[in-house]
Amino acid sequence: VVPPPEQILEEDVTVKEAPLIAKETEVLGAIQTIDSKVKGIFKLYLLEEIDSYSYRGQSMYKVAFTNFSDHYILLLGRLITPEKKAEYLKILKVEEWFEIEIQLDVKSSTSSKTLSNYDGWLISCASVDYPKGLSLEDNSPKKAFSLNVYTKYSSFDGLFNSDQWAEKAKALGHEVV
Repeated sequence: VVPPPEQILEEDVTVKEAPLIAKETEVLGAIQTIDSKVKGIFKLYLLEEIDSYSYRGQSMYKVAFTNFSDHYILLLGRLITPEKKAEYLKILKVEEWFEIEIQLDVKSSTSSKTLSNYDGWLISCASVDYPKGLSLEDNSPKKAFSLNVYTKYSSFDGLFNSDQWAEKAKALGHEVV
């Protein structure tokens, strides 16, 4: 039950407000100081140079990793030496597994629009074998049929009608519902 405004004393408000402000500041501080480094074994699924951005004349690269439960889109460059970056570029290959350490940008500390689209930076990586116990085999009798009509690499470019799509899928031997 909230008392009418005329019954609330000013000193009660300031006394009750102060602990809330302190807790709010404490929580915000805790969020910003959480250890933002992540280590783990991840699969590289994207590696490309960022055309529109460089740091002190050095190219920046977009790298994306997943372990099929977490996904990170990262930058390679700036936080490591040019020698380390060159070393990592030699070993990074899409579809391979790596033990990586990343620095997340939990504070969103960058003011650059380009950099704000990334989760953080790749700090270190080493090639590893396929993780034991991770099975990604599809043993189901019916398979999904992917449809990418909007990419230039799709074999279905120009088919924007569901009847045409169904006929083409059936002609290729896929079950059509």
